[in-house]
Amino acid sequence: MAPQFKSKRQQKIWEQQQREAAVQRENPSSFENQSPFRQAERYYKHTMDFSDVFDFHNLEDNIQAIRDEIVEIELTLDLREACPYPLGDPHEVAWIPRRRKAYTLKKCPGLVFIPNPLGAHEQRQLIRQCLTDYARPPNKSNLDPHYFHIPSEGLWQAHISHPTATLTKQSDQSQVPLAHLIPKLRWVTLGYQYNWTTKEYELDQRYPVPQPLADLSETVVRAISGTTNTTPSRPFKAEAGIVNFYQIRDTLQGHVDRSEDSMDAPLVSLR
Repeated sequence: MAPQFKSKRQQKIWEQQQREAAVQRENPSSFENQSPFRQAERYYKHTMDFSDVFDFHNLEDNIQAIRDEIVEIELTLDLREACPYPLGDPHEVAWIPRRRKAYTLKKCPGLVFIPNPLGAHEQRQLIRQCLTDYARPPNKSNLDPHYFHIPSEGLWQAHISHPTATLTKQSDQSQVPLAHLIPKLRWVTLGYQYNWTTKEYELDQRYPVPQPLADLSETVVRAISGTTNTTPSRPFKAEAGIVNFYQIRDTLQGHVDRSEDSMDAPLVSLR
């Protein structure tokens, strides 16, 4: 979808940039130094053919080669019944047939996909907590290096209480309304704080992982115990996490988590 332009000149510049980008995408040498992650991202951003993408929600819509890779497994427990944090009604008619259903892939040992266990109300509650409870000091966000004195109650609550409040930008001492900063929030670190410059955890900056997220992740790990050929070397405990905030056009780029102390410990991703 083309953006809105203030003048024909802006539109012509944009169209020329799009043509140049299209030519560059057709030239393999332009991307010879890119990682496989970046190559895949570039492909799927500019294609309408997703036939080779795994769809766990509509298994029959997958092509045969994809269906042959998917293996259905049974979890060791019902997440809604076992999790101390409420995920939804365990007696819901739509939930019962899939309460212990999950999937693995033949070529990705250790990966377990669990169809969303949260009910609609519980999803909204968790999203609300991410904004009101988790995105607040001492948990660090992408805004901390750029603005003085993030409110102790967090940006969201501060904006609700004081709609005209501002923060001081460190670079030029200008005042920026909180309403303009909330859309700029990209991530918040939980538990051990992560240093995005050194790509290491700050072991001297550890705060409690919010109990709802600890309960959820630890219950998920118990549910998959024994269902794959990978076994953690020690009991799982939630010690660190990241909450990512996405705008409409944002995507999570492919990456490898290399900073963890134990590379065989489960990594729980809730999407």
